[in-house]
Amino acid sequence: KTWAKKLRSRKYLQLVREHGCLVCYRPAQAHHLTFVEDDGLRGMRRSGDQHAVPLCDDHHRHLHAYGNEKRWWAMEGIDPLEWIEMFKRNEGKGYDPEESTEENTEASTEEEILQDEE
Repeated sequence: KTWAKKLRSRKYLQLVREHGCLVCYRPAQAHHLTFVEDDGLRGMRRSGDQHAVPLCDDHHRHLHAYGNEKRWWAMEGIDPLEWIEMFKRNEGKGYDPEESTEENTEASTEEEILQDEE
């Protein structure tokens, strides 16, 4: 099974959201890391769902307002990629990336992205 594609899975995002915020442990939403997929638009498009981590609303907004995502995570003392690997080994075991849909990045609109984050 491969995690190299940009995948979309509501089931996987729900598993991520069930965890508390990585910073403060409050109820979380899924934040898609912006620095893991270099498609020439670094930081402009969210990554696939396989690169989502749980953040509460406050920390999610703070991260986006801060701007430099890698620096923000370092400032918080958290390695989000390490959390993702741990999550895939444990809670994400029942998730099959081949059952997900591969995103057609040409067809994605800002409206679809915002709707999916609700």
